[in-house]
Amino acid sequence: MPADRSPKDLSNSATNWSLLEAASGQGADARQGLEALTQRYWGPIFAFVRATGQSSQDAVDLTQGFVADVLLGRSLLASADRRRGRFRSLLRQSVVNYVRDRVRQQKSQKRQPSQGAPSHFGSAEIDDAATKNFATAERAFDAHWAAQLIRTAAERAAQQARAEGHELAWTIFEQRTLRPRLLGEKPVEFAELLIQHDLASVGQAAHLAIVGRRLFVDQLLTELRASLGESESVADEIRLLLAAVEGV
Repeated sequence: MPADRSPKDLSNSATNWSLLEAASGQGADARQGLEALTQRYWGPIFAFVRATGQSSQDAVDLTQGFVADVLLGRSLLASADRRRGRFRSLLRQSVVNYVRDRVRQQKSQKRQPSQGAPSHFGSAEIDDAATKNFATAERAFDAHWAAQLIRTAAERAAQQARAEGHELAWTIFEQRTLRPRLLGEKPVEFAELLIQHDLASVGQAAHLAIVGRRLFVDQLLTELRASLGESESVADEIRLLLAAVEGV
């Protein structure tokens, strides 16, 4: 699988915990749930592995190994419990442990070759090499998680806008706020919006932008709530999301 491609998106409608419940079951629903979980978290997992200093191909191999051994192997699903906190934290720590163990194995094999004398690469150096750049890697994981969450919320808000006849409001919100914030594009000026969309006034354009923003915020909050454990705060999750987006 190419490094910049995720598996086929089979489900963009389910929440994190409903996907986990489906994936933990049996039959076709379980297979679809597992594939949807893989699609949703492939990007953050790959970003973490790549940021530890692995080459692109090695990062793909490690990501595929984690998905096959831990996620699809269901050992991670057996540990997931909404009462114990957000699934993302459990997943990220599982990736940390998996990559650290794999790097330690690789270093140990180099230290004890099948022929010839072992190198002088000690266990403390192995630990240091295995954890190098992990703080940066965890930030990369969180940044890709945030991007995935925002993208999902935007897709659902756009669907809602079409269903409720608010396509124009969503388009203006995208032009004024969403695309500039996410893609670095220049916000379309209100005067240009009046011409593009045949609007009567700046006030009308501003009102439509507010409607589009409300649709997005509602979907974003829904996504955030769906990823939390029972005792966790939406406000805390928003702060984590903003920190991830800002790269803090």
